[in-house]
Amino acid sequence: MNLVRGKISPNGYTRLNVDIKIQENEEPNHDNVFWYGGEVASIKSSEGEYKIVARGIVSCDLIAKKDYITPDGEQIKAGNLIAHVKDKNEVGAFKDEMSLYIKDDNELLDILNEKHELYELDIDNNNWFELSFYNKDGEIEYDDVMDSDSLKEAVDEVLDMIWEQNKDNKLYSIYCRVDNVQGESMIAIKNQIDKCLYSINQNAKGNTELIRIYFDRCSGLKNHEKAFGKALEDIKNNKTLDLYSVNISRLSRDIRRMIDIREILKDSESDIFIVNENKYVYKDLFNEITIPIFYEMTDKEIAQEQEMDEIEYE
Repeated sequence: MNLVRGKISPNGYTRLNVDIKIQENEEPNHDNVFWYGGEVASIKSSEGEYKIVARGIVSCDLIAKKDYITPDGEQIKAGNLIAHVKDKNEVGAFKDEMSLYIKDDNELLDILNEKHELYELDIDNNNWFELSFYNKDGEIEYDDVMDSDSLKEAVDEVLDMIWEQNKDNKLYSIYCRVDNVQGESMIAIKNQIDKCLYSINQNAKGNTELIRIYFDRCSGLKNHEKAFGKALEDIKNNKTLDLYSVNISRLSRDIRRMIDIREILKDSESDIFIVNENKYVYKDLFNEITIPIFYEMTDKEIAQEQEMDEIEYE
């Protein structure tokens, strides 16, 4: 499946759009490495394929901590053996044997932390996740034990690796903005991101595996001094393939700053794609319509803005 993951950082979002295949689990709450055996996930990037494998021999006993009576009326004494697992073939036998007694990860963690009311685990051996990387020629280049105890953490660990290795490359980007007023939230940002992401996947001709995302919570009169300023700086420095935004009004509420954007794009190999218009700002919109048509600003509002100064970005 194509999986898109994002994470918030001080500079906004980073996002990956890579092909991830995960071993089907009947119940998604079984994520701990105890439940797995053999290859459990494959993550394909432009450089090759990462494979996550559960290794080892799960060997453990489930023991009663106290006397109790089962729902079927069976009397269990403290110290009784409830279930035994020895998975020599890495086939996920722990889940097959223990699911009758341990419902999910939360209950498993209670047992491992000695907080469960009825059960304790006497563990001889346990699984671990290993990560192998195969290059585009199918040759293995990397093989090592992972730190993660859950499959979700292991996948995220790989995605972090992919991002760190490629984050300085020339990438497609997304810019989103909401006014910094009550009632607008991260849901609005997510909706803009999803709309732009869909458009990138439909229209982009370059690598869409990693996507850089900028967002602002501010008026369109101020965003040139914030994340959008960084987005423009990256366009000027040739770090962006194209920048996507849902609407031209997200870029600025100041006509004079739109002229500044035009000057930046004129000297750049990149352009800004407006999803709702299905057109580029410089190649299409600036050549078709004069800038003020996009706005309903009064002369008074324009006069209240400071004169255009050279913008400095962090």
